[in-house]
Amino acid sequence: GIVRKRLLPTYDVFDEARYFEPGQESPTFLHKGKKLAITICADVWNVDGDLYELNPLDEFCKEAPDLLLNLSASPWHRGKQIQRQELLAKVATKCNCSLVYLNATGGNDELIFDGGSLLMDPNGKVRACLPRFEEAIQVIDLSEEAIDQQSEDSLENLRKALVLGVRDYAQKSGFSKALVGLSGGIDSAVTAVLATQALGKDNVFGISLPSDISSQHSRDDAAELASSLGIEFKTLEIQSIVDAASEELKSLFGNRPPDVTEENLQARAYGEPEDGLGLDLLVGLGVVVLVVLGQADLAFALAVQAELENITNHPGGTTDFSVFVVLFADKLIEGG
Repeated sequence: GIVRKRLLPTYDVFDEARYFEPGQESPTFLHKGKKLAITICADVWNVDGDLYELNPLDEFCKEAPDLLLNLSASPWHRGKQIQRQELLAKVATKCNCSLVYLNATGGNDELIFDGGSLLMDPNGKVRACLPRFEEAIQVIDLSEEAIDQQSEDSLENLRKALVLGVRDYAQKSGFSKALVGLSGGIDSAVTAVLATQALGKDNVFGISLPSDISSQHSRDDAAELASSLGIEFKTLEIQSIVDAASEELKSLFGNRPPDVTEENLQARAYGEPEDGLGLDLLVGLGVVVLVVLGQADLAFALAVQAELENITNHPGGTTDFSVFVVLFADKLIEGG
């Protein structure tokens, strides 16, 4: 038989109503004497009837199914699994049948699908749950006892999510290797660790791009990190590039004493992957560049971009990926 999705979400990362027409029926199927109801993702999320005018579950409940299946590609965020289980418990009790929730696993740009497929009994108790952030196949007995669930907000789940996102983004974009700029700070350190876990130490290249204002401590920390991880590491001095930029700006700045502007020149010379050395290294080495960009950085970057109305497209199919764009600084420090 054929099942068509009834409810098309159009909010947050979803824009399905723009491209698809909703299904008009909620069919059930007989299999070995058992009545199966099959739903697709959002079809069960209106269990309380407050998201859409239509509630397909009302139609399924009238059919009294023996088992309800939900086929999902539900993106993850911290707290999502608890939210799902609370909702699915309502679905199972409403339909008074066992429920099998099947969720996709993998990274797709900024979205991460965490798997965590589960079996729930008619009382809303979880009987079995598959691993998170990895593909898995498991044969489950419907009579199994209820199980305890791992804490959703664990840092281990966050680590697994970021590793999965990095690995899939790189591989699906055709890259097997990654470049990480090592500054000696915690953000680049955590990025390098996650990249190594995602791609393997032989596929991660660390580079330090210091200038005169870079402390010896930060240089040493970057080198020590690379040695500890077992990744290839190079240092490329960029003071000559900073000096050239400073010289060109003299006609504008005159005799103004040096300040934070000179430090920003180092960052520009370092080359956020959209320009400068970062892009040159990306093109020349054929790697994905993992950049360090948090929520605050992203907000500022988007504001500047909107002001300048300047969107940069990478040439030649090159790309960069921010590991921490979904994190605020406190979570990064906690994880580090």
